[in-house]
Amino acid sequence: MAPDPHDLRLLFDLAIRRQDVAGGWWWRIAVWEASAAPDGIRYALTLHGPDNGRVLGYDNDHGYHHRHPPGGERVPYRFTTCAQLVADFFADVDRHLASPGVLP
Repeated sequence: MAPDPHDLRLLFDLAIRRQDVAGGWWWRIAVWEASAAPDGIRYALTLHGPDNGRVLGYDNDHGYHHRHPPGGERVPYRFTTCAQLVADFFADVDRHLASPGVLP
């Protein structure tokens, strides 16, 4: 079942090619409609380091919702709403960026 249109609008409204954070770190949210994808959407929320490599991410490629933790393999992610997805992603970003001292 596809997300509620109002919830889905949040994800589309946050879609951005690149948002710089500090010290060369940046994040991106990409989302598009895809009938063959889980819930009728495809998404990729990613954090990138100064070398432009992906450090962590959330997406639903490969036919299921999952996370890519730093240095780890895909881990299943329990998608409930777009709002929760965004909240989980940014909580992960904040935790990660606090460790190298990018954020206070």
